[in-house]
Amino acid sequence: MTLADLLADPSRVSDVEPGAVATLLATLAGLQLALAARLGAHAAELEPSTNGDRLMTVQEVADLVRQDRAWVWRRSRRADWKRFTVRPSRKVLLVRERGLRRWLAAQDAG
Repeated sequence: MTLADLLADPSRVSDVEPGAVATLLATLAGLQLALAARLGAHAAELEPSTNGDRLMTVQEVADLVRQDRAWVWRRSRRADWKRFTVRPSRKVLLVRERGLRRWLAAQDAG
């Protein structure tokens, strides 16, 4: 039984040999990570917002604020960033540009 077989007919999951489950799960996890990375890399294309807001990648935010990517990830855990960050998966972080720019303006004013 292959992953393609299961995607074509998920009801066949009970037909998977117990020894093949770990291999299929590892393959699926790798595919999920690759798709999440693609989602993050092309976030702006995914949400062509009519209100002028767009989703920015961690690298785009880091470039804008002249910090490293780790700084962006650390900030994303703070309460004041939660309202304008999006986590489509555990390893992908997207930031709403409008919210980030408001936050930056508040930092300059304060």
